[in-house]
Amino acid sequence: RPLSFDLLQLVDAAGRSIPSTTPAGGSFLAILLTAKAAFYRNGTPVRFALAGSVAPADHQTLVEAWSLPLSGSGEHTGFWATLLAYLYGRLVDRRQGLERMRELLPLQVERNKRWDIAFALGGLAQLLMMHAEKESDFKEASEYLTEALAIFEELGDVRESSYMLRTFGILRRLEHNLSEAIRYWQDAQTN
Repeated sequence: RPLSFDLLQLVDAAGRSIPSTTPAGGSFLAILLTAKAAFYRNGTPVRFALAGSVAPADHQTLVEAWSLPLSGSGEHTGFWATLLAYLYGRLVDRRQGLERMRELLPLQVERNKRWDIAFALGGLAQLLMMHAEKESDFKEASEYLTEALAIFEELGDVRESSYMLRTFGILRRLEHNLSEAIRYWQDAQTN
């Protein structure tokens, strides 16, 4: 297994020595568990892996992190709360993850950290695309991806811009628009 995954295991064990009953201890442990859950069991990052192609993340880790206080309003917890909501929505309960993401997005906008806003928009779009319940889910996801892509491009973040283009390709494939899907995937490769 990759060293980073083993390191997360060690940090997780150390983090459990801080009482999770205190707000700071609970948030710290929630952040550690979220970092641990952000990787599949083989160490591959969840958001870059194709669904079902690797061993799933530890379900219990996500459930435990979800149960801890991580408000998302603090300077350091905002990103982690967003990541936890995305992971929980993707791997445990889509509806609850979507609800939390919708609550967290205005907090990110209020903090005015452009990268965090774009990350939240991209995650929200992906959750909407998963098991979309109505056609408007695709339309809303497209709007979020457009905004996220614009922010990442404005910030000069090529990796995240490419990831948004890749996600746009997936969205277009789900909409049965293969020619546009291929165009987005090609743009992602050459970005």
